[in-house]
Amino acid sequence: MNSDVKIKPSKSKKIFHNKPIKTPAVNKNYKKKRIKKVKNVSVITVTNKKKYFENILNNYLRQDHKSKELIIIINKDNISLDNWISKTKKHNTIKIFKINEKKSLGFCLNYGVKKAKFNIISKFDDDDYYGKKYLTQVINTFNYTGANIVGKGKYYIYFEGENVLAINKGPSQNKFTKHLAGGTISFEKLVFKKVKFKNLTYGTDQRFLKDCINNNFKIYSNNKSNYIYVRHKSTNEHTWKMPNKKFLKKCKILKKSKKLPKID
Repeated sequence: MNSDVKIKPSKSKKIFHNKPIKTPAVNKNYKKKRIKKVKNVSVITVTNKKKYFENILNNYLRQDHKSKELIIIINKDNISLDNWISKTKKHNTIKIFKINEKKSLGFCLNYGVKKAKFNIISKFDDDDYYGKKYLTQVINTFNYTGANIVGKGKYYIYFEGENVLAINKGPSQNKFTKHLAGGTISFEKLVFKKVKFKNLTYGTDQRFLKDCINNNFKIYSNNKSNYIYVRHKSTNEHTWKMPNKKFLKKCKILKKSKKLPKID
């Protein structure tokens, strides 16, 4: 999936800085001391596309964070549950379930959270790219900020049809916020006691964040590293249907690339 193309850092700062947060002095919003001690994380991926099976596995197995599990929710009737279980049987931290395709994305996510055994839930989309230190960064952000929900407001985007790597012109990094990319949402399981995903397939993530805000949960956007949102040529591949040309106008183009660049 990845090429050997790498993004060259600018003179002022690195475009991709994969080092985990080591000190709260990184940003004024970080406390002076670690205020939480979470370390275990349950990754949940919902998919209705057979072609993303390998990408789902690679995103999880790539992570250098050790204390984790993966819960895959198949939301398509013609995908064989037994086949996927057989392919992952050597990985004892991967669990796969199947739900009728008539059920919504929100229903599937709620089911996955109920099956999760750890107190941090990290939602991975099936077709995006998560760098090897993604979960390490998530855990450190929880521990040093005291946030209830963590993700990325600013993030890299690879437009497949245009062969372009870009970055959104969205919210700042390393600050408390109200907006995160849906594919980067991680949250404490205690949030789920008050807020669940609505029974929706479209707009599920943003409605979840809105409900979290209404319940006074704290949302934090860490930096843009370790993640690429992959925007496919056809908007039919996405629940967010904004035309790519319109979306690209809201972004800053970084470079042309015929393949998804590496960020590890």
